[in-house]
Amino acid sequence: MSFNFTCAPRTIFGEKALKTAAPYIADFGKKALIVTGKIITKTGLAAKVQDVLSVRGISSVIFNDLPGEPDDKMINAALSVFKSEKCDFIIGLGGGTLLIRQRLLRR
Repeated sequence: MSFNFTCAPRTIFGEKALKTAAPYIADFGKKALIVTGKIITKTGLAAKVQDVLSVRGISSVIFNDLPGEPDDKMINAALSVFKSEKCDFIIGLGGGTLLIRQRLLRR
């Protein structure tokens, strides 16, 4: 059996992931798409990420229209926001992971 697996160039997870990721963020670009769920947005974690980005001169937009495991429609909706907002990279929040994916959806 053969398969192909692609992984993000940098995945940081666990306690203090945001602090650990901060030095790397500026290397990814000037605008981030933060992909997360509504519950994480309500906890304030997405806002904390936006604060860390802002201090580094990086703007961001939150996409939190994820009611569960993402399907094709949700992925296409996130892609639309990524393109229309001219984002450079994605930060995924959830499951204890801060995932930074540079130009994941550039096509």
